[in-house]
Amino acid sequence: MSVLWTFIFMIGIGAAIGGITNHLAIQMLFRPYNPVYVFGKRLPFTPGLIPKRRDQMAEQMGKMVIEHLLTAESLKKKIIDSSFGQALENWAEKMVFEWMNQNQTILGVLEKAGVEKADEKTEKLIVSMIESKWREFEAESREKTLSQMMPPALEAKLDGKAKEVAHYIVLSGIQYFESFEGRNRIKNMIDDFLAERGRLGSMIQMFTGNMNLSELVQPELIKFLKNGETEAFISDLITNEWEKAKQMKFGEVQEKLKMDEAATELKNRAIRSLGIKDWYGKTVFDMTAPYHHSIRETFIPNMVSMAISGLTNNMETLMNQLNIEQIVKEQVDTFSTQRLEQMVLSITSSELKMITYLGALLGGLIGIFQALIAVFQG
Repeated sequence: MSVLWTFIFMIGIGAAIGGITNHLAIQMLFRPYNPVYVFGKRLPFTPGLIPKRRDQMAEQMGKMVIEHLLTAESLKKKIIDSSFGQALENWAEKMVFEWMNQNQTILGVLEKAGVEKADEKTEKLIVSMIESKWREFEAESREKTLSQMMPPALEAKLDGKAKEVAHYIVLSGIQYFESFEGRNRIKNMIDDFLAERGRLGSMIQMFTGNMNLSELVQPELIKFLKNGETEAFISDLITNEWEKAKQMKFGEVQEKLKMDEAATELKNRAIRSLGIKDWYGKTVFDMTAPYHHSIRETFIPNMVSMAISGLTNNMETLMNQLNIEQIVKEQVDTFSTQRLEQMVLSITSSELKMITYLGALLGGLIGIFQALIAVFQG
């Protein structure tokens, strides 16, 4: 019976020592969290291994992540993968069309982006540009003649138009005075002339009796217009006046034609014709509606492809700039020792328990050998 108790005692002691030793070793990885001092002297093995080496561990974890886990090559392979590109396209398409389908006006979108009263600012900008260009044109052209301002080809073309204009005037005059309206105009002009002449007009009307003077004047007026000398006279008159006009300075023309007022009206017309407020009042959906197909089929895939290409081509540079190793180190440094312990135990708790049990098993086996030695020596 004493032999049996010897085996039980030796196995129990060995198992207890092995299990407790391994359990204590595991605990000493983390605990104590802080150094323990006795009489001003720090006890050995305090703090635990991980708290004591946490800076080195954080640095090594950063290196491990950047060198073995999150490498530039592994990220490139993931980004180049077709499924990733398709998923990115689907996401981009969803985001773009959700944004466009909100029926926000262009003005509203710009206001959200921090651009207030974009329509008014655009109108002011256009007016300012017109005024600036007009002032520059005035300063450059005030002392120039119209001949100097016109392109030579245009001047030559206009110089040859005098005969055409004279011919057009004559034909238009003939057609007008042959018409019913023209005959009435002649009659009204003669009546007005006689009425303004008082007694002289009354005497002329008395001598002519019931004769219609307009019927006498109209054929003679048309005959005058059909005369070739009339057209030549008008042509020469137009030519002479055109030559005078070409020698006028732009400043003189500007004053005579009151072009400053015309410029103001031009600015107002430009603003109205551009319809800036109407344009800013349109929704993003309406503005982009004609391009939805090309946005979906061409624009988004091309942009995603460019983004992927840019990322892959500059992955090393990007990772260096991000300094992921330092990010990991700083993040680990922010963890408390308790959290690090929980993280490790959550992953390895079953394995650590098995180490404790293995220590107990080995201690028990050693106890068997010790019991055998004790029995045989007894």
